[in-house]
Amino acid sequence: WRRKLLGGLVRAVPWLAVGLLPLVAQAATWQAMFGTPLLFSYQGEGFTWGRPALLQTLFSIRRGLLVWSPLVALACAGLAWAMARRAELRRDDLLLAGLGALGALWYLNSAWWCWWFGWSFGNRAFIELTPVFVIGLALGLREAEAAGGGVRRAALAATLACVGFNLALMVVYDLRLLPGWVAR
Repeated sequence: WRRKLLGGLVRAVPWLAVGLLPLVAQAATWQAMFGTPLLFSYQGEGFTWGRPALLQTLFSIRRGLLVWSPLVALACAGLAWAMARRAELRRDDLLLAGLGALGALWYLNSAWWCWWFGWSFGNRAFIELTPVFVIGLALGLREAEAAGGGVRRAALAATLACVGFNLALMVVYDLRLLPGWVAR
């Protein structure tokens, strides 16, 4: 057992070294620029742990995740529907880890002082959760397909409507037709 563990560690060292390269490059850059290899680059900014903007992060016109990316709302609904119907999904460790990450990132993003994350299109702070949202949408569409008939057509129509809304919002944003307080 020890030989196997040690062999695994020895084989992992080159990959660990490659994985650490970006951290070493960042530390070297900070050392050259600021005279220290570790730097907190968000001076004067921070978290409001006791007052997270949980609802605004999801529903605000100012970068609310579900307002600016309605397909994510459909994906979350699809995931909830599939998990309610299939017991094996409620025991899937990877899916449960993804849901845990979703909850943790939602809280962290909501607790950041600038919960809308600046001038980007939509709430870019949730991009790490894209695999969870893709899986949720796929599972929801699979359940709709299994239900057949009107449910299948409604799911397809809702998906197309969400995509169309998002594309229209992107055009309006790109043409700078939104009020300044929304766009900033």
